[in-house]
Amino acid sequence: MRNHTVCGKISGYLDSEGKHGRQVRKILSFEEEKSPRKKIAPSTPGYFHCAAPSVINVGDSDDEFDTNGIQTFNPDGQGDEKVCISMDHPLERTLDSKNPELCMRAVCALYRQQTDEEKRNKETLHYNGRGFSKFDAPRGSKLAEFLIDGDPSGDLKKSLLELQVYNSKGVKLCRKLATHYSKQLFQIYKNKEDPLFLPHDQASQ
Repeated sequence: MRNHTVCGKISGYLDSEGKHGRQVRKILSFEEEKSPRKKIAPSTPGYFHCAAPSVINVGDSDDEFDTNGIQTFNPDGQGDEKVCISMDHPLERTLDSKNPELCMRAVCALYRQQTDEEKRNKETLHYNGRGFSKFDAPRGSKLAEFLIDGDPSGDLKKSLLELQVYNSKGVKLCRKLATHYSKQLFQIYKNKEDPLFLPHDQASQ
């Protein structure tokens, strides 16, 4: 099979045998993917891997994003999934793998978004875009209850060392949850929905 690219299209010629044993040349055309959300299978001709990381805007306006001091990191230390955040924004430390305590605080904030009934049952009953998903509710709630020492509306009470003793994978789980729910956490933070999850200058007042 031979191929070439013309005006954004990848065309190929595929030689195959016709009904009477003669070679038949078929023209195959593959248009470049226009939708960034749609994935092309690796086996598809013209497939390419985009290494550009996803970007989360944490500025004051949805239309503004300061590209100065962008940090790219891999939350789990493996795979291609990366998160870019602005280093001049206070909340960037919530997802910073070097500051697990703030990831622990993020898990507590997500738990406080659960309703009382959801907290009791450790599950998600209301799909309101707040708190944990149905899949994460059991483990997220159990982890948060340990971190806040059983106080449904309380703040983080356990230390990093205590978490590591309680669950050797607890820090990694906190980081995963904080990263997965980053958009929700940014909204909670920006809208001041949680008095225990405020910018440092306002939380101390």
